[in-house]
Amino acid sequence: MEADLAYLAGIIDGEGSIYMRIVNNTVSPRLQVVNTDERLIDWLQSRYGGKRYVVTRMQRETHKPLHHWHLGAIASVPLLKMVLPYLVLKREQAELAITAWEGRQPTPTTHRRYGTARLDPAILDQRKEWVAEMRTLNKKGKS
Repeated sequence: MEADLAYLAGIIDGEGSIYMRIVNNTVSPRLQVVNTDERLIDWLQSRYGGKRYVVTRMQRETHKPLHHWHLGAIASVPLLKMVLPYLVLKREQAELAITAWEGRQPTPTTHRRYGTARLDPAILDQRKEWVAEMRTLNKKGKS
């Protein structure tokens, strides 16, 4: 188990993405790994669940299909907590995802279906700040 978590952390550092979105005014951390070798995605899904899909790229004949593995917030945050001690490159993103998920305030469910749910603007602003901070951490070329 320990070796699997360390291996997973290496995969996340090298091939993974930790990002956040706001869905229905709720912050939603996500974890994704993309690779051209389907065996890696099989390994991830068999151990940690999640969803998978394939994207076929058409730019060149030599391009292989991209295999995606994806975990939403409910599954990704506990897994990020387990791999956190082993992460090197994506440690800040994992810490932010965990902080945002654990620090979120409940979104009122009354009238959510009709788009009239009332949410304290300060709570929504905090959620937007977390998402913006994650985008900054994930910018390409960041040292």
